[in-house]
Amino acid sequence: MNKIIFLNFISISALVAFQFGCAKGESSPEIEPATQATCESYLATDPNPAGIPAVSGGGIPQRADLLAAGGKLVAISNRYYAVYIPNGFYSATNKKLIFNLHGTGGYPEAEWNDWNAFMASQNFAFIALAWGGGTPAAITDTQIYSDMKQILSEVALKCPISEAKNWLFGFSVGSAFSFAVAVLDRAGSNLLAGQLAVSGSAISPMSTGKTIMHSTVESNQSNSVAVSGIKSWLYCDNNDLDHTWNMCTEMPYGRDFINNHGGTATLFSATSTGHHSLPSNSAGKSAMATFINSN
Repeated sequence: MNKIIFLNFISISALVAFQFGCAKGESSPEIEPATQATCESYLATDPNPAGIPAVSGGGIPQRADLLAAGGKLVAISNRYYAVYIPNGFYSATNKKLIFNLHGTGGYPEAEWNDWNAFMASQNFAFIALAWGGGTPAAITDTQIYSDMKQILSEVALKCPISEAKNWLFGFSVGSAFSFAVAVLDRAGSNLLAGQLAVSGSAISPMSTGKTIMHSTVESNQSNSVAVSGIKSWLYCDNNDLDHTWNMCTEMPYGRDFINNHGGTATLFSATSTGHHSLPSNSAGKSAMATFINSN
């Protein structure tokens, strides 16, 4: 007798996971729930697999430190992503996950190096994508969003991140791209609760100027709900001249895009030490933590 195969859809934090059922009269296989135990086992199993692109210079000890702290590297296409779940995340009542996009010439291990002490203090889970930002090998905002959906789905099978609110974090060119990815998310799966944008909203500022954002953003200027419901915390430093001008004259354009297109943005400005992937002053870090934890 021919068997009929049923396809059931199971929601994992607004993602779609697939479970193939059995014929009539047979029991359906159960998906093992993601727990601290399954997550810790996943992180400990082959944390630095063959084929992961190498890093050089300061990236070598940064990768070693990430792995020693219990982080994991996972291949995706010809790139990779890093996963780090601090112990306090599992028991947190208000779980948060940071999905990170590095800046020009950056890589996940450098972002983790900047973030790990802060994350551990807040019990935030952390995933960082190697996306080639600022180089000819950079992937598009569309591919970033596709990767993000795939990554969150993969990790959710082993780690209890479906319970967390997802925050997209971008630094420098990653910050500029974060506005575009937020637009794509609101037209797509609505995975994001919020956005963190540090020191970047313009694209190719040396040639186009501080007011020009990513093409996906610019094409949605007439869409009043392009980022509907997004909660955004933006940071700029008056001593940050990475784009030749004071970054605090650039970031207001990103804030205004969010506020004028259905979201709510707060811009924190400081006069500190320049271009960094996290606020380099304690007041900025505290303000960012408060914003994330209250939304």
